[in-house]
Parts: sequence; structure tokens; C-alpha cells
Amino acid sequence: MRLRSTALIIVAVVAAVAAPTPAAAHKGHAHASPSPSAAAVASPAGTAASPVAASATSPSPVAVSPAPAPAPAPLDWHAALFEHMHNKIVHFPIALGLAAAVILLGRARWAAYQPVAGALLAVAAVFGLAAYLTGGAQAAPFMNTPTAALVGQHATQGTLTVILLVAGAVLTHVRAAQRWLWLYALFLILAVSFTGLLGGLVAHGEM
Repeated sequence: MRLRSTALIIVAVVAAVAAPTPAAAHKGHAHASPSPSAAAVASPAGTAASPVAASATSPSPVAVSPAPAPAPAPLDWHAALFEHMHNKIVHFPIALGLAAAVILLGRARWAAYQPVAGALLAVAAVFGLAAYLTGGAQAAPFMNTPTAALVGQHATQGTLTVILLVAGAVLTHVRAAQRWLWLYALFLILAVSFTGLLGGLVAHGEM
């Protein structure tokens, strides 16, 4: 009987030692389970929150169509052709006069083209006179302005250029002047260029 009691005590001690402690029994659950997200809590049980459903509740931007561009105004052909005539005519004496001067400078090689140079100078003189007359009509808005002095200088230089064009148209037919036509051509290039420079300052310069 005593031996049996001793054996029962030993078995009880071994069972007590071998049994897991409460802490050890829950070792696999040391980290708490993650809490459900706010979207999961808000959604019904057993369903996940849909991003499409979430975006459907937000207001969508309203598309605004751009205003239609205004229709262009019809072109006034009379104003386009006849207003500011000086600005339209003045390019002819410049181009024709410079072309004649180039021919006269190469007179030694292009002697056969000297009559062409004389004709170009005559046409340039006609257009130069027309540019002078129409320029006076366009000078009125510049009076009593800081640009008035520049306009007067441009008019004076334009007058001298027209005289030089007329003189060149005559000199090309004078035998005694043939040897000096190259020098005339240089003066003509300087005169036409300076007149055009002054006109450009009047039209586009900031005075």
C-alpha cells in the first residue's frame, strides 16, 4: 500500500512538470491579430469595401467646354490697297535703285546691261517721286511729337534720293559720265540705304 502511494505521488509530480503552463499554451498567439480597417468595419459582414463603390459617392468634376472663337472680321480691300500708300510704294525705288547700282558697279563685266540700269533708274525715280508725295500725307500724325524731327530728316533725305535717281537715269546716257558711273553707284547705295533706315526708324522705332 505504501509502495502504491509512492508511485502515485511520482506520477503526479511528473504529470505536473510535463503539463504546459497557460503562458506556454498561448505562445502561438503572442502577437495580436490585426484590427479590421475602417472600410472593412463599415462594409457589411462577409463583404469587402469596393473602391468603385467608394469613388461613386465622391462628386465628379463638371466638364466646361471652351467658348467658341469669334469669327474673323471681313477684310477691307479698299483700306488694304489704298491706305498707307507710302509704305507700299517706297519699296520699289529701294529695290530698283539698288539693282541698278549693282549693275553699274559691274559695268566692266556687264556693259551690255547698262541700258537696263538706266531703265531701272528711270522707273525708280518715278516711284521715288510717288513715295515722296504720299509720304507727306502720312507725316501729319507725327507732327508735335518727339518723332517729328526724324520725319523731317527722312523727308529731306528722300528728296535727295529722288534727285539722285533722276540724275542717274540721265547720266547713263551721257558719254562723258560713263567712267564715273561706279562712283555714282556707290553714292546711290548709301543714299537709298540711309533713307530706308530713317524710314524704318519712323515706322518701327521707339522714340
